[in-house]
Parts: sequence; structure tokens; C-alpha cells
Amino acid sequence: MEITQTMSALASLQTGALHPLLGVDHLLALLGMGMLYKSAKRSENGSKFSHSSAPMQHASLMFVPLMLLAAIGGLNGLGLPEMETGITLSLIVLGAVLMQQTRIPNSLKIPAVSGFAIYHGLAHGLEMPITAQPMYYLIGMVLTSCLLQALGAQLSSLLSLKIRKPESKAGFVLALLGSCLMV
Repeated sequence: MEITQTMSALASLQTGALHPLLGVDHLLALLGMGMLYKSAKRSENGSKFSHSSAPMQHASLMFVPLMLLAAIGGLNGLGLPEMETGITLSLIVLGAVLMQQTRIPNSLKIPAVSGFAIYHGLAHGLEMPITAQPMYYLIGMVLTSCLLQALGAQLSSLLSLKIRKPESKAGFVLALLGSCLMV
């Protein structure tokens, strides 16, 4: 009979908080989502039709809550086929969305972003150590994910002071790195 010791609440919180930082695919996706939010906001402010990018902003803000719901599903054993491939493809597609922000209709971007959140969330849930306390692990994951998204938005703002359309260049890098992870 094997006895496993449960992690403390603090250790579970730390493990969850580190997970998005230690997986380069999760880290890049969350930074990219923050940049996507900021680029949609910039488009809204520079557009006569401010309602056009608002749905994309909402989809960006829903990324972490959707990821949390999917992580709960992952904790309960739910998964999707080709999880790692789906996560890596999400980086490539997110990079393309950032590069072509104004040319891709929201009717395609919003379901894609939602799908990315589900793939990433399921992976977070499935990869939780069995000794971690789920509630604290998920709180840590959500806090770090929100911070990374905010950091991506700030990065976009800072880069826009020096570079024209920084999300387009960042999207290229994101898609390139995603392609490298596919190999």
C-alpha cells in the first residue's frame, strides 16, 4: 500500500503559479494573448467603428476564465486528441492573428482564441501533480496567467513607442517559435 503525502496549500499554489512560466508554449501564448488584447484596443481607439474590435477584446479577456474551466475538466481526466500539437498550433495561429489582426474577421478569431484556451487549460489540469491541492494549484495558475497576459499588453504598449505595429512583428516571432516547437 502506497501512501502519498499531499502538498501544502503554499506548495500547491507555487506549483500552479510556476506551471505557465516553465512551459514555453504556455508562456508565449499568454504573452501573445495580452498583445492581442492591446492591439484590439489600439484598433478600437484608432477606428471610426469602435465596436469592431470590442468582441476581440472580450475574447482576449475570456482566455483565462475559459482556460480555468478547461483545467478543471483536465483535473477530471478530460483531454483532447493531440494535445501538445494543438497547443503548439495555437502559437502559430495566434502569431498569424497578431500579424494579420485587421484582415481576419472576428468570426474566425474568437472561436480560435476560445479553442486555444481550452487546449491550454486542459493541459494545465492534466499536468497537475497528483499530490497538489487542486484549488490552490488552480489559483496559482490563474494568477500567473493573468499577470502574463497583463505583461503581454504592457509589452505591446512599450514596443509601440519604438516600433510601428509591434504586435505584427511579435506575431511573426510567435509563429516562428511555434513552428520550431513543432519539430
